[in-house]
Amino acid sequence: MMISTMIYSFGDVLLVPFLSNDQSKPSKRPVIVISSSSCNQRHENLIVIAVTSNSKATLSPDSLVISDWQRAGLQGPSLVKPVVKTLPHNSKLKEIGSLLYKDKQALQKFLTQIIGMC
Repeated sequence: MMISTMIYSFGDVLLVPFLSNDQSKPSKRPVIVISSSSCNQRHENLIVIAVTSNSKATLSPDSLVISDWQRAGLQGPSLVKPVVKTLPHNSKLKEIGSLLYKDKQALQKFLTQIIGMC
């Protein structure tokens, strides 16, 4: 059963609506799809991981630098944070880019580390 006409893949970078800290208005934030395209075809939700441009996050060993952030469609130097969530396909999603191969490999390794599979 196909859930959406747009099938996202591991490493796709999306802008998604998030509520602001005071919960008053939504703002667009980047996320990276970490579920596979075949999984995304079969299920109603995408699995995504958060991205930040907050330079203070570099102090954390639990973050991953996106080395080629420009080609990924991001507006500035960015990091992956260990914040995973699901989003329904019918959310207002906008694809802005995709990670390059080396960043996808690094993300796979990062996910293995944060999930405790090493």
